[in-house]
Amino acid sequence: MDCRRVLRALPAILTLLVGLCGFVQANPLAQFRTTFGTIEVELLRDQRPETVANFVHYVESGRYQGTFFHRLQPNFLLAGGCYIGADRRSTNAAYLPVTQYKSITNETKRGGVLTNYFGTLALGQVSNGSNRLGSEFFFSLSDASAPFFTQNQGGYPVFGRIRSGLEIIQKLNTFQALRQVRLATNVLISIFDPNLPEYLYGTSQFPVLRFDPTFDIPDQLENLVYLDITLLNVSVARLPTGTQIGWDSVAGRTNVVEFTRTFPPVWETLSRVKGTGARMAVNDPSVESRRFHRVRVEY
Repeated sequence: MDCRRVLRALPAILTLLVGLCGFVQANPLAQFRTTFGTIEVELLRDQRPETVANFVHYVESGRYQGTFFHRLQPNFLLAGGCYIGADRRSTNAAYLPVTQYKSITNETKRGGVLTNYFGTLALGQVSNGSNRLGSEFFFSLSDASAPFFTQNQGGYPVFGRIRSGLEIIQKLNTFQALRQVRLATNVLISIFDPNLPEYLYGTSQFPVLRFDPTFDIPDQLENLVYLDITLLNVSVARLPTGTQIGWDSVAGRTNVVEFTRTFPPVWETLSRVKGTGARMAVNDPSVESRRFHRVRVEY
């Protein structure tokens, strides 16, 4: 089976089921905005609840603000969530580590087998073999790397899968190591800074949008591949006059609220609105008890 083809065919959807069995909350959707576009990732809360809660905690607390991809090994992994670019455009510009919360236990063996195939999102370990997880996350860039992530150091738990934006991962996967000191764009460089991990020293794994041998720290910080991470949370509330569906809309895109009365579902449109980036809500006046809703974003 071609994992890339399967992942690419999946729509960016958040579904909330409300019916005779009560309220069931769907998996949240995370948006990774980059220079090249937005990556939509379904967070697998139903299978990795503690890992997803840990990631959501970092997002909602703002500790990922200013984070960037700090490690890129083509056809292997693309990692972020460890460092931030602080005081950009100033003389105090610096690489700083993300402030850590208490580490969590590895959930690799919980909730069924989830393999680190291309396009999956996993959490890194605080240190190799520690079986403790912190803020670092990574996307797998190849199906071939899956056995390494699954079998080594107790495993690296998959907690998300890309629903939209695989072409962005593919774009980053084309970055090549800088072979000579010269002006270049979309390259991997070696970088020597005491605030960055030693495993980057002497290796070309640090992705930059533009390289110039004259760059100082502020210039370097401006050319990193930054991430703006947000969550698309959906809620459903029963009202005496029907149901209210609320969600964090995606700006500039058509946000579609749909419903179905049957399973397997046959979805009907309740509302189509252009997202503003703010929280939005629509009311479904139907009082049918067996009625299910979802929110999807058109790309």
